[in-house]
Amino acid sequence: MQWNSKINLAARIRKLESEMHDQIVRPADGEAIQLVFFAIPDEAIERAQVASTRVVVAVGTNYTQGANKVPVPWECRDDIGLNRRYVVHALGKLDIPTLEVMKEPTDGGPLVSWDFQPAMLREPFHFVMTNFSPWITEHAWSTLSKEKRKPLLDHKFRRGSNCAFSRYHHLLELQRQLAEYDVIWVGHGRRNGGWKLFREFRDCNTSIIKTWALTANLSRPFQPEPRKGGQGIVFKVAKMTA
Repeated sequence: MQWNSKINLAARIRKLESEMHDQIVRPADGEAIQLVFFAIPDEAIERAQVASTRVVVAVGTNYTQGANKVPVPWECRDDIGLNRRYVVHALGKLDIPTLEVMKEPTDGGPLVSWDFQPAMLREPFHFVMTNFSPWITEHAWSTLSKEKRKPLLDHKFRRGSNCAFSRYHHLLELQRQLAEYDVIWVGHGRRNGGWKLFREFRDCNTSIIKTWALTANLSRPFQPEPRKGGQGIVFKVAKMTA
């Protein structure tokens, strides 16, 4: 690729964020406070990744909660760089035995795609955070009933004079903007149905979701380990290492 990928990627996501804001219809129940579709690290962090053609997209359930926790404008999210480090900490330093366990059909299915390799995250990459629900809610996601969650996940988007429901529209539009990049999708947050949502998304879009991994919530530094005395993986909070 010959273009300046830093400018190209940031411009594309900024434009897409604006388009999604214009198209989505706010749910009527009043739970949704604010709207953020995508977040990237601040320019100082992202500048080091300019030459990279790899993008890691981390997908969670929803961003944060509470009227006092509305984030600053998405393009200024300098703390997203810490979440980027958590991705490398959880998945970029896996040893071979742990990786092999994560490829087994336990924990509801494999936790990584067959082609995922930790070394992919030890090279420069761009980082984008997004969620299945772009709505920042008044109450914590874990306290919301399935009935409350449904309109926050099954989005209604305007199409000219028409409206259409789509759970994955913003994610598929993001993928379309990243078509020239080598994309790794990371579903994070096992609790509150995060892994389940990611697997449903992946299974509905196998032609584009090719390289992927699942990990614990990226709000803290977790490290996966094979479960003692049985199959599967346990994610433990661990100290950050350089």
